[in-house]
Amino acid sequence: MMRITMAAVLCIMVALLVGCDSSLIPELPNAPCAFVWTTRSWPDQAEAIQQTLAAKGLRVRETSVSAFGESCITERGTERGFGAREVSVEVSIDVDRLDDTAELGTLLGDVLDAIDQRSFTGSILLFLTFHTPDAAVECRLDANTALSIHRQGVDPGSLFQQVWTCPLPESSTLTPLIPELPNAPCAFVWTTRSWPDQAEAIQQTLAAKGLRVRETLVSAFGESCITEGGTERSFGAREVSVEVSIDVDRLDDTAELGTLLGDVLDAIDQHSFTGSILLFLTFHTTDAAVECRLDANTALSIHRQGVDPGSLFQQVWTCPLPESSTLTPP
Repeated sequence: MMRITMAAVLCIMVALLVGCDSSLIPELPNAPCAFVWTTRSWPDQAEAIQQTLAAKGLRVRETSVSAFGESCITERGTERGFGAREVSVEVSIDVDRLDDTAELGTLLGDVLDAIDQRSFTGSILLFLTFHTPDAAVECRLDANTALSIHRQGVDPGSLFQQVWTCPLPESSTLTPLIPELPNAPCAFVWTTRSWPDQAEAIQQTLAAKGLRVRETLVSAFGESCITEGGTERSFGAREVSVEVSIDVDRLDDTAELGTLLGDVLDAIDQHSFTGSILLFLTFHTTDAAVECRLDANTALSIHRQGVDPGSLFQQVWTCPLPESSTLTPP
């Protein structure tokens, strides 16, 4: 049974006469809530996966896990529940060679086993990168499909051939004995690639405006046309992901956060990206952080209308602010 403090009783008695701070009244367990889309990092899950892989002897550089889904938020800013719709797992591993598909398939199987232990629900995306001292190859994989194939007990080489849809670096493929013709046919494969030059340009633009940027990352997912000799003929981006982390003083000043959001959108707008643009924006204070996955195309459309920063933030930001930084309802 819920206990009500004496302060709360007095507050209820005099609320109609003089009003009081409603935060003294305990929130009902079944208080109504509204669903909002949000993206959150899962450091505990990432740490568990990394430890599992390290125990198997894999040379893991980095592991991160995030989830996109619906959060149910009450009027006071309390989160009642969170349901993940899509989980993203990013793993970077050091390897000796990039042309030994059997070994890469073994490592891929180890990563899938580690993911399978976490019992994630919904769609699972795996962003897997293999590094050698002088090259790297990365791919965005449908982990649900990959797990289904892996559970059938296929050998590592077959697993890699069936699951890995991205080209290996040209330096790790055999050079054809016959020079490749300029118009040689090519096959389209889905691939994810990082764009460090674009990330650096965005970070420099934001730094020039005085923003305290922690990190900026840009990656593109799209179709790469690869010839039989392993040469990439073209790449067409279908979706661009921009990740920006910024230090701020407060998380309850939506006008200031809206100004920073506008600065980030301006920086993105300078690069003429095509297709869908996702913005993963994180604001950090000394003791808290809030992050959100935003549809940058929609956000840019609103921003170009010249709305004020506070309105921009209210219309675009769909994720809850930390409870400690929200204002108590009157």
